[in-house]
Amino acid sequence: MNGLKSYSPLDERALIHGRTLRREPLELYWTGSSLELETDSGELWVELECRGGFVPGIRVELDGATVARVLPDTGISRLCAFRGIPHERRRVTVYREGQPCQGGQEGRTAIRAIYADGELYKAEPRKYRLEFVGDSVTAGEGLSGPASLTSGGAAVYSSRGNYALETGRLLGADVNIVAMSGWGAAASWDNNPENVTPRIYHQICGALEGGAEQGAWDFASWRPDAIIVHLGNNDFFALDEPGHTDPATGKVTKLRRGADGLPDRETAGFFKGAVYGFLKKARSLNPDPHIVWAYGVFNDLWTPYILEAMDGYSRDTGDENVSFAALPRRRDEYTGSNGHPGVLDHAEMAKALTEHLRRVLNIG
Repeated sequence: MNGLKSYSPLDERALIHGRTLRREPLELYWTGSSLELETDSGELWVELECRGGFVPGIRVELDGATVARVLPDTGISRLCAFRGIPHERRRVTVYREGQPCQGGQEGRTAIRAIYADGELYKAEPRKYRLEFVGDSVTAGEGLSGPASLTSGGAAVYSSRGNYALETGRLLGADVNIVAMSGWGAAASWDNNPENVTPRIYHQICGALEGGAEQGAWDFASWRPDAIIVHLGNNDFFALDEPGHTDPATGKVTKLRRGADGLPDRETAGFFKGAVYGFLKKARSLNPDPHIVWAYGVFNDLWTPYILEAMDGYSRDTGDENVSFAALPRRRDEYTGSNGHPGVLDHAEMAKALTEHLRRVLNIG
């Protein structure tokens, strides 16, 4: 672009947040994945390359405030992040607004280049690192659009106000997110035992199929101080949905309630086993961070089962570096789109988690 310098998204002065492959163009896979720059530019553009029809939004922050948000066209396009501002050093962050699209090549979003009329400077990482593992709430569903919008695809997702990113802001932490809407700890909302976040946790982006993204994530490259697991919501919804039949084997999976309305014995054991198993998997890949299981946004039905599984895990392994965080309940007056927690709900969640993490990590 005339009069503007071109910078690679892999420039060593930039910070890349979120699991990805360090290659050009730089693909952003997960909600909240981002490229962060420090620049004195008065004008800045982002060149994007998008594939598939379900293309998530791109949002640009300038010193923490949103200055641009678009749903890009497929193909190559350019987004003007800002122009005409004073040439002073500021932080610029380019966010992906939604989750990966399960299976094929839908919703592929990559940054090809940054064009700016100023210089880049070394963007220093923050003091702490937090990893969030979850479902639609963590993926930002509901944070864009009015409460009257009960569908809408990519339009209902956003990273703006996301409790994970807000917790990072409050604690001075960089954040990575791994989250898929509808997925659970033991089963998805429709009882599919394959659509569970723990199954793909070890991969760069295992929700996609047939590419290098299914490769193993290099956990040594990004060591978090804490891992926050927010799963169990969709396992709850599955209790009232029909069973899932595996098309290959014919096996039916169904989370069930007993006569008292609580999960029956088999379902409770299945769920507790999933919690226990993911704690073991997460610890095997992350020797040091504190692991928090957070729950309670929609209900507290699974809370005693999560606590039992966590107690059993600690007793069996001797690992006491885990804790449970009760999250504040979603409020009807705060509801976002598609019946999900809204921005104010997320703010309450971030506040509760920040207080919890300050205690367990001994952060003043």
